[in-house]
Amino acid sequence: MIINLEIFDSQKLSKGKVRVSLDWNSKTWSIEKDERMAWRSITLANSGRFELKDNGVIWLMENYQCIVILWEAPTGEMDLFGPPASGRIFGALDKSIIDAPIEWSVDFTASLYAKPKTQAPLSPFREHLLNRINQLLPAPYLSANYDILTGKLRRDDPGVKGSTGVYTSCGSMPGFVTGEIARYRGYKGHAYETYINKYSLNGTNIVRIKGLRYNCWTESDSSIRPKPGDVYALLNHGATDKKAAGISHVGVIEDSSGDIWKTMDLGQGTGFDGKKVERPYKNDSTELFGETLQGGGYRVLAGWVDIDKYFELG
Repeated sequence: MIINLEIFDSQKLSKGKVRVSLDWNSKTWSIEKDERMAWRSITLANSGRFELKDNGVIWLMENYQCIVILWEAPTGEMDLFGPPASGRIFGALDKSIIDAPIEWSVDFTASLYAKPKTQAPLSPFREHLLNRINQLLPAPYLSANYDILTGKLRRDDPGVKGSTGVYTSCGSMPGFVTGEIARYRGYKGHAYETYINKYSLNGTNIVRIKGLRYNCWTESDSSIRPKPGDVYALLNHGATDKKAAGISHVGVIEDSSGDIWKTMDLGQGTGFDGKKVERPYKNDSTELFGETLQGGGYRVLAGWVDIDKYFELG
Protein backbone atom coordinates (compact mmCIF):
# COMPACT_ATOMS: atom_id res chain seq x y z
CA MET A 1 0.00 0.00 0.00
CA ILE A 2 1.21 3.49 -0.88
CA ILE A 3 0.16 6.56 1.11
CA ASN A 4 0.91 10.20 0.43
CA LEU A 5 1.65 12.06 3.64
CA GLU A 6 2.02 15.84 4.02
CA ILE A 7 4.02 17.14 6.98
CA PHE A 8 3.29 20.52 8.58
CA ASP A 9 5.16 22.63 11.11
CA SER A 10 3.72 24.04 14.33
CA GLN A 11 2.30 27.01 12.39
CA LYS A 12 0.49 24.60 10.04
CA LEU A 13 2.75 25.50 7.12
CA SER A 14 3.63 22.61 4.81
CA LYS A 15 7.18 21.25 5.12
CA GLY A 16 6.72 18.84 2.23
CA LYS A 17 5.04 15.70 0.98
CA VAL A 18 6.36 12.19 1.54
CA ARG A 19 5.49 8.97 -0.25
CA VAL A 20 5.32 6.05 2.20
CA SER A 21 4.96 2.33 1.50
CA LEU A 22 3.14 0.13 4.03
CA ASP A 23 3.92 -3.59 3.82
CA TRP A 24 1.03 -5.36 5.52
CA ASN A 25 2.74 -8.76 5.52
CA SER A 26 5.75 -7.64 7.53
CA LYS A 27 3.99 -4.67 9.19
CA THR A 28 6.76 -2.33 8.08
CA TRP A 29 6.86 1.16 6.54
CA SER A 30 9.48 2.54 4.18
CA ILE A 31 10.05 5.92 2.54
CA GLU A 32 9.58 5.86 -1.24
CA LYS A 33 10.03 9.57 -1.97
CA ASP A 34 10.97 12.62 0.09
CA GLU A 35 11.98 15.38 -2.33
CA ARG A 36 12.00 18.23 0.20
CA MET A 37 13.51 16.08 2.95
CA ALA A 38 10.54 16.83 5.20
CA TRP A 39 10.67 13.32 6.66
CA ARG A 40 14.20 13.91 7.93
CA SER A 41 12.86 16.55 10.32
CA ILE A 42 11.09 13.64 12.00
CA THR A 43 13.74 10.91 11.77
CA LEU A 44 16.78 9.83 9.78
CA ALA A 45 15.34 6.31 9.59
CA ASN A 46 14.16 5.26 6.13
CA SER A 47 12.09 2.31 7.34
CA GLY A 48 10.60 0.79 10.46
CA ARG A 49 7.66 -1.09 11.93
CA PHE A 50 4.07 0.03 12.16
CA GLU A 51 1.38 -1.01 14.62
CA LEU A 52 -2.35 -1.17 13.91
CA LYS A 53 -4.26 -0.15 17.04
CA ASP A 54 -7.80 -1.19 17.92
CA ASN A 55 -9.02 2.41 18.08
CA GLY A 56 -8.66 2.96 14.32
CA VAL A 57 -5.15 4.40 14.19
CA ILE A 58 -1.74 3.33 12.91
CA TRP A 59 1.48 4.11 14.74
CA LEU A 60 4.60 4.47 12.59
CA MET A 61 7.47 3.35 14.79
CA GLU A 62 11.21 3.97 14.98
CA ASN A 63 12.57 1.11 17.05
CA TYR A 64 10.17 1.12 20.04
CA GLN A 65 9.15 4.78 19.77
CA CYS A 66 6.03 6.00 17.99
CA ILE A 67 6.92 8.90 15.69
CA VAL A 68 3.75 9.44 13.60
CA ILE A 69 0.09 8.69 14.31
CA LEU A 70 -2.37 8.16 11.44
CA TRP A 71 -6.03 8.61 12.37
CA GLU A 72 -8.93 6.86 10.57
CA ALA A 73 -6.34 4.41 9.29
CA PRO A 74 -6.75 1.55 6.81
CA THR A 75 -7.06 -1.89 8.34
CA GLY A 76 -5.47 -3.98 5.61
CA GLU A 77 -3.80 -4.18 2.20
CA MET A 78 -7.00 -3.73 0.19
CA ASP A 79 -8.58 -1.03 2.37
CA LEU A 80 -7.92 1.56 -0.35
CA PHE A 81 -11.07 3.62 -0.54
CA GLY A 82 -11.12 5.75 2.60
CA PRO A 83 -11.25 9.55 2.33
CA PRO A 84 -8.21 11.76 3.04
CA ALA A 85 -7.49 11.83 6.76
CA SER A 86 -5.19 13.45 9.29
CA GLY A 87 -2.85 12.60 12.12
CA ARG A 88 -0.05 14.10 14.14
CA ILE A 89 3.67 13.94 14.74
CA PHE A 90 4.34 12.21 18.05
CA GLY A 91 8.15 12.13 18.13
CA ALA A 92 10.68 14.02 15.99
CA LEU A 93 14.29 15.13 15.72
CA ASP A 94 12.98 18.67 15.25
CA LYS A 95 11.27 19.14 18.61
CA SER A 96 9.37 22.18 17.33
CA ILE A 97 7.15 19.99 15.15
CA ILE A 98 6.10 17.49 17.83
CA ASP A 99 2.27 17.50 17.94
CA ALA A 100 2.16 19.29 14.57
CA PRO A 101 -0.52 18.00 12.17
CA ILE A 102 -0.15 15.77 9.16
CA GLU A 103 -2.55 15.00 6.32
CA TRP A 104 -2.50 11.72 4.46
CA SER A 105 -4.37 9.68 1.87
CA VAL A 106 -4.05 6.31 0.19
CA ASP A 107 -2.67 6.49 -3.35
CA PHE A 108 -5.25 4.14 -4.84
CA THR A 109 -3.69 3.68 -8.29
CA ALA A 110 -0.13 3.23 -7.03
CA SER A 111 -1.27 0.83 -4.32
CA LEU A 112 -3.39 -1.29 -6.65
CA TYR A 113 -0.73 -1.71 -9.31
CA ALA A 114 2.38 -1.67 -7.14
CA LYS A 115 4.67 -4.59 -7.88
CA PRO A 116 6.94 -6.24 -5.34
CA LYS A 117 10.47 -4.87 -5.46
CA THR A 118 12.86 -7.29 -7.07
CA GLN A 119 16.63 -7.22 -7.39
CA ALA A 120 18.91 -9.32 -9.52
CA PRO A 121 20.80 -11.90 -7.45
CA LEU A 122 24.11 -10.66 -6.12
CA SER A 123 27.35 -12.46 -6.88
CA PRO A 124 28.66 -14.72 -4.10
CA PHE A 125 31.44 -12.28 -3.24
CA ARG A 126 29.05 -9.30 -3.05
CA GLU A 127 26.91 -11.28 -0.62
CA HIS A 128 29.99 -12.23 1.38
CA LEU A 129 31.34 -8.67 1.48
CA LEU A 130 28.04 -7.13 2.59
CA ASN A 131 27.56 -9.76 5.28
CA ARG A 132 31.12 -9.30 6.53
CA ILE A 133 30.92 -5.51 6.80
CA ASN A 134 27.51 -5.76 8.44
CA GLN A 135 29.09 -8.03 11.05
CA LEU A 136 31.71 -5.37 11.80
CA LEU A 137 29.50 -2.26 11.96
CA PRO A 138 29.13 -0.20 14.03
CA ALA A 139 32.87 0.13 14.67
CA PRO A 140 33.70 2.89 17.18
CA TYR A 141 37.26 4.21 17.18
CA LEU A 142 39.67 1.84 19.01
CA SER A 143 37.14 -1.02 19.11
CA ALA A 144 38.11 -4.50 17.91
CA ASN A 145 35.88 -4.09 14.85
CA TYR A 146 37.50 -0.76 14.04
CA ASP A 147 40.95 -2.35 14.16
CA ILE A 148 39.84 -5.12 11.79
CA LEU A 149 38.46 -2.61 9.29
CA THR A 150 41.36 -0.14 9.43
CA GLY A 151 44.40 -2.24 10.28
CA LYS A 152 44.66 -0.36 13.61
CA LEU A 153 44.82 3.14 12.11
CA ARG A 154 45.37 5.75 14.83
CA ARG A 155 44.83 9.50 15.02
CA ASP A 156 48.48 10.04 15.95
CA ASP A 157 49.94 7.96 13.11
CA PRO A 158 52.52 10.03 11.19
CA GLY A 159 50.51 9.83 7.98
CA VAL A 160 47.45 11.18 9.76
CA LYS A 161 49.20 13.97 11.65
CA GLY A 162 51.15 15.03 8.58
CA SER A 163 48.16 15.27 6.26
CA THR A 164 46.49 18.48 5.14
CA GLY A 165 42.79 19.19 5.42
CA VAL A 166 40.38 17.08 7.46
CA TYR A 167 41.78 13.54 7.66
CA THR A 168 39.35 10.72 8.44
CA SER A 169 39.56 6.94 8.37
CA CYS A 170 37.18 6.61 5.38
CA GLY A 171 39.92 5.49 2.97
CA SER A 172 40.51 2.36 5.02
CA MET A 173 37.17 0.88 3.93
CA PRO A 174 38.22 0.32 0.28
CA GLY A 175 41.48 -1.10 1.64
CA PHE A 176 39.50 -3.56 3.74
CA VAL A 177 37.53 -4.56 0.62
CA THR A 178 40.79 -5.42 -1.18
CA GLY A 179 41.97 -7.49 1.76
CA GLU A 180 38.65 -9.30 1.96
CA ILE A 181 38.90 -10.26 -1.72
CA ALA A 182 42.38 -11.66 -1.13
CA ARG A 183 41.19 -13.66 1.88
CA TYR A 184 38.09 -14.87 0.03
CA ARG A 185 40.31 -16.14 -2.79
CA GLY A 186 42.52 -17.97 -0.30
CA TYR A 187 45.66 -15.87 -0.68
CA LYS A 188 48.14 -16.15 2.18
CA GLY A 189 51.66 -15.03 2.95
CA HIS A 190 53.60 -13.78 -0.06
CA ALA A 191 50.64 -14.22 -2.45
CA TYR A 192 48.47 -12.09 -0.16
CA GLU A 193 51.07 -9.32 0.13
CA THR A 194 51.70 -9.31 -3.63
CA TYR A 195 47.99 -8.96 -4.37
CA ILE A 196 47.53 -6.15 -1.83
CA ASN A 197 50.58 -4.23 -3.06
CA LYS A 198 49.31 -4.30 -6.65
CA TYR A 199 45.57 -3.88 -6.29
CA SER A 200 44.86 -2.16 -2.96
CA LEU A 201 42.19 0.55 -3.06
CA ASN A 202 43.22 1.95 0.32
CA GLY A 203 42.78 5.73 0.20
CA THR A 204 40.51 8.17 -1.60
CA ASN A 205 41.79 9.30 -5.01
CA ILE A 206 43.34 5.86 -5.48
CA VAL A 207 39.84 4.38 -5.83
CA ARG A 208 39.29 6.22 -9.11
CA ILE A 209 42.92 5.86 -10.25
CA LYS A 210 42.99 2.08 -9.93
CA GLY A 211 39.39 1.72 -11.01
CA LEU A 212 40.29 3.39 -14.30
CA ARG A 213 43.60 1.54 -14.59
CA TYR A 214 41.94 -1.86 -14.31
CA ASN A 215 38.77 -1.01 -16.27
CA CYS A 216 36.37 -1.44 -13.37
CA TRP A 217 35.47 2.22 -12.78
CA THR A 218 32.00 3.58 -13.62
CA GLU A 219 31.60 7.35 -13.80
CA SER A 220 28.31 8.44 -12.26
CA ASP A 221 25.37 9.16 -14.55
CA SER A 222 21.69 9.72 -13.89
CA SER A 223 20.80 6.61 -15.92
CA ILE A 224 22.75 4.08 -13.84
CA ARG A 225 23.38 3.29 -10.20
CA PRO A 226 25.96 1.28 -8.28
CA LYS A 227 25.13 -2.17 -6.94
CA PRO A 228 25.39 -3.30 -3.32
CA GLY A 229 29.06 -3.86 -2.51
CA ASP A 230 30.45 -1.34 -5.01
CA VAL A 231 32.98 1.19 -3.69
CA TYR A 232 31.69 4.73 -4.24
CA ALA A 233 33.60 8.03 -4.24
CA LEU A 234 32.49 11.62 -3.55
CA LEU A 235 34.28 14.66 -4.93
CA ASN A 236 35.62 17.41 -2.71
CA HIS A 237 32.95 19.77 -1.43
CA GLY A 238 31.91 22.09 -4.28
CA ALA A 239 33.87 20.23 -6.99
CA THR A 240 32.15 19.04 -10.19
CA ASP A 241 34.83 17.52 -12.45
CA LYS A 242 34.23 13.77 -12.11
CA LYS A 243 37.36 12.92 -14.08
CA ALA A 244 39.95 15.09 -12.33
CA ALA A 245 38.67 16.78 -9.17
CA GLY A 246 39.88 15.50 -5.83
CA ILE A 247 38.03 12.78 -3.95
CA SER A 248 37.62 13.18 -0.21
CA HIS A 249 35.15 10.49 0.83
CA VAL A 250 34.78 6.84 -0.11
CA GLY A 251 32.67 3.98 1.19
CA VAL A 252 30.68 0.88 0.26
CA ILE A 253 27.15 0.88 -1.17
CA GLU A 254 24.53 -1.18 0.64
CA ASP A 255 21.42 0.02 -1.21
CA SER A 256 21.11 2.65 -3.97
CA SER A 257 17.61 1.78 -5.15
CA GLY A 258 15.68 4.84 -3.95
CA ASP A 259 16.02 8.53 -3.15
CA ILE A 260 17.81 7.71 0.09
CA TRP A 261 20.87 5.51 -0.27
CA LYS A 262 22.30 3.27 2.41
CA THR A 263 26.08 3.20 2.67
CA MET A 264 28.65 1.54 4.92
CA ASP A 265 31.41 3.92 5.90
CA LEU A 266 34.42 4.67 8.01
CA GLY A 267 35.36 8.27 8.81
CA GLN A 268 32.14 8.88 10.74
CA GLY A 269 31.43 10.49 14.12
CA THR A 270 34.49 12.53 14.98
CA GLY A 271 36.20 11.22 11.86
CA PHE A 272 37.32 7.74 12.87
CA ASP A 273 34.19 5.70 13.63
CA GLY A 274 32.57 3.13 11.36
CA LYS A 275 28.81 3.03 10.87
CA LYS A 276 25.98 2.61 8.38
CA VAL A 277 24.66 5.87 6.93
CA GLU A 278 21.52 6.94 5.07
CA ARG A 279 22.25 9.57 2.41
CA PRO A 280 19.68 11.48 0.30
CA TYR A 281 20.47 11.29 -3.41
CA LYS A 282 19.65 13.73 -6.23
CA ASN A 283 19.48 11.60 -9.35
CA ASP A 284 19.44 14.38 -11.97
CA SER A 285 22.64 15.99 -10.68
CA THR A 286 24.18 12.75 -9.30
CA GLU A 287 24.74 14.35 -5.91
CA LEU A 288 24.86 12.38 -2.67
CA PHE A 289 24.63 13.90 0.79
CA GLY A 290 28.19 14.20 2.09
CA GLU A 291 30.19 14.31 5.29
CA THR A 292 29.42 16.71 8.14
CA LEU A 293 33.11 17.00 9.03
CA GLN A 294 33.83 18.14 5.47
CA GLY A 295 31.14 20.79 5.25
CA GLY A 296 28.05 18.61 4.91
CA GLY A 297 25.52 19.18 2.15
CA TYR A 298 25.31 17.46 -1.21
CA ARG A 299 28.46 16.48 -3.10
CA VAL A 300 28.93 15.18 -6.61
CA LEU A 301 29.26 11.41 -6.88
CA ALA A 302 32.39 10.86 -8.97
CA GLY A 303 31.58 7.22 -9.61
CA TRP A 304 32.28 3.78 -8.23
CA VAL A 305 34.36 0.64 -8.60
CA ASP A 306 32.34 -2.31 -9.89
CA ILE A 307 33.29 -4.88 -7.30
CA ASP A 308 32.57 -7.88 -9.56
CA LYS A 309 35.01 -6.61 -12.20
CA TYR A 310 37.52 -5.73 -9.49
CA PHE A 311 37.19 -9.22 -7.99
CA GLU A 312 38.30 -10.78 -11.28
CA LEU A 313 41.68 -9.00 -11.22
CA GLY A 314 44.81 -11.03 -10.58
